[in-house]
Amino acid sequence: MALKRPKQSKAVAPYKAKEMLDLTTLSKETADKFREAMRQASGKARYTGSPYHRSSSKEGPVAQRVGLASRCPPSWMNIEATRVLRIAITEGRVSTIWEQGFPRHVWHLDGDVLYEGRLTNSGNGEYHGYPLEDRWQWPKNFR
Repeated sequence: MALKRPKQSKAVAPYKAKEMLDLTTLSKETADKFREAMRQASGKARYTGSPYHRSSSKEGPVAQRVGLASRCPPSWMNIEATRVLRIAITEGRVSTIWEQGFPRHVWHLDGDVLYEGRLTNSGNGEYHGYPLEDRWQWPKNFR
């Protein structure tokens, strides 16, 4: 018997602002450790996508959107998204929170749209991404 996804309530939980890592506020030793961690994470991270944000079936099945899931552009392919993800990690557009050697969130600005990559499998460094539809969702110290 297949399990059914629980119904989502219409209420939205309070939003906790995310913070981007700022190496300039850290000691040289700590900043160097983060640079090395970002170098290692960028070599292993990969974009796998999420069926809840997908708008086409080019990269796999599309699931019914749940709650506030934003839709990714249909032109996004996993290879290009992985390349952009790795660049964003290398350039330090990552969150202050890390899990098993990978930043929980990664950000990429494309024109005036900020995309957020979210770590979905910390053991393998797998991410999915989506556009942040309002500036209030951006990290509070995004540069």
